[in-house]
Amino acid sequence: MLIKVIENGSLWYLLKDNKSYYISQLSGYMHSETTATYRLLSEEVDSYLKFGNKALSRTINYFSNIGNYSALPIERMVSKDTIDKIRVVIDQKNLINKQL
Repeated sequence: MLIKVIENGSLWYLLKDNKSYYISQLSGYMHSETTATYRLLSEEVDSYLKFGNKALSRTINYFSNIGNYSALPIERMVSKDTIDKIRVVIDQKNLINKQL
């Protein structure tokens, strides 16, 4: 399964593999930040494909609250293996950007 970064903002990344779209973003506040990684729902993917990343603002804002992320519904959950692969892809992208 190949995961690639589609685009990113200052605190989030939109990624895609052959079957799903994912968001990986900072969630929480200064002393309790974590990385929230979750699957986009099909209607969110459809909106993104029609309107671009502005269509994801509401979802990204909602999951910036760590309480909302900790109550993640099952259809948004991502396996630990996929989360690990996403982190590697993001780390590689950040390393390449630092070298530029």
